[in-house]
Amino acid sequence: MAANLAALTERLFWPVRLTPFSPYPAGAVQPDWRAAADLLIVALPAAGLIAAFRFSRPAFVGLAGAVILVLPAMFNLPFSGQVLGDNCLYAALIAPLVAWCAWVKERGDVLRQAWGRCAAWGLSAAVLVLGVRANIQTYYWHDSRELFLRTISLYPGWAGGYVGLIESYIREGDLDSALHGAEQAVREMPGDPSTQFYLGRVLLLHQDGRSVEAIGPLRRALASDPDWIDCLHNLGAALLDMGQVDEAIERLERARELQPRSAAIRIDLGRAYLQAGRPASARGEFQAALEKRNDPLAHLGLAEAWAAADKPELARRHLAAAVAVSPRYAALAGRCPELRRLRDVPGFESLIDVSGGSSVEAKDLGPPAREGPGM
Repeated sequence: MAANLAALTERLFWPVRLTPFSPYPAGAVQPDWRAAADLLIVALPAAGLIAAFRFSRPAFVGLAGAVILVLPAMFNLPFSGQVLGDNCLYAALIAPLVAWCAWVKERGDVLRQAWGRCAAWGLSAAVLVLGVRANIQTYYWHDSRELFLRTISLYPGWAGGYVGLIESYIREGDLDSALHGAEQAVREMPGDPSTQFYLGRVLLLHQDGRSVEAIGPLRRALASDPDWIDCLHNLGAALLDMGQVDEAIERLERARELQPRSAAIRIDLGRAYLQAGRPASARGEFQAALEKRNDPLAHLGLAEAWAAADKPELARRHLAAAVAVSPRYAALAGRCPELRRLRDVPGFESLIDVSGGSSVEAKDLGPPAREGPGM
């Protein structure tokens, strides 16, 4: 806590290494002199606050205002590992600057003295130079990728920087760069559950079909928290891709229990039930998913489940809804045995594409519908 507060105080008066994050890596060991310096930096404002109450009410108001603005962030310190992001840093200076102006007005004779004018010009020049320097550093913040690359360069031992970078690559659809970043994060912090989770997540999303490689990292991440919803979901999906249906159902059912409103979890659980030969259970999951959002994958799953129950009209209705979103769902339907046998039934001619050239993988339709990271 002292190290974080000291870093905050330092950046107020010497704005370098600025990012919206101010992490202090867990387990970092400081030399004794640095720990003593941090405590001194924290103690000085506290002592100044006490002295100001006795000798200068404007100074007291300024210091107390800064403390009040910083105090809410301190309550989250045990959980976040941060005190105050640099995007909010200078809000803490508002009260001291107002108090300074009040003091100068009260002591109008100061500016009549030569030393007072020199001090005022010097202080103004310092504020101007440091303000320009701080503003230049904010240009890194305009792009997510650049922001997190800079954050990693400043805090190479903080997993949150790598997580943010990987997420930005995923949003851009650059899975190769996301995989490179995830592998680098695991090399730097192999014991951090979040780096293992993101390595597994990117491997699962990757177009090269690397679900088997995703299982190990996801298991290691889940060992840190057996009720990590997103890890359960991604692990269940990876196991399902590898044909380990029973364990996949176990993981996905647990994820559904913890987050029953997630359409993505229910769609993957419905897929697992279909592979396990349980179309009635699958229908329940797909229908529940559609209550949350109109997802073509849920319609496709319902079409397959109704086809397995010999309800071709219901199957046709849901398959038509999926194909209306993208004709590529017709190719997926052509790869499903239950739907493929309906290809000659009237009404299915344009809904089921059995030509080999049109066959697509499920991942070609876009990344699987996974929830955001449960950090």
